[in-house]
Amino acid sequence: MWPAGGEYSPAGITEYWQINWMPRTARFYRLDADGRYVEVQPVDGVFCSEVVPGFWLRVDWLWQDPLPTGPAVLRELGVL
Repeated sequence: MWPAGGEYSPAGITEYWQINWMPRTARFYRLDADGRYVEVQPVDGVFCSEVVPGFWLRVDWLWQDPLPTGPAVLRELGVL
């Protein structure tokens, strides 16, 4: 859990992601009612954004080789 402050909460950021390629880690944080950032765990490998309604991310996509194509991801998201 990260304390509120820094550059994010004063700017109105309620959700942020930390993606690290080496090592391959993805962490997701949301601002809670107490003004603290708490880590949110993906469910079944999927992170669902609260900031962008209906948007979700299959975390495995980040590490696929080759990466999934844009159209393939958009089809799975239901956009295409």
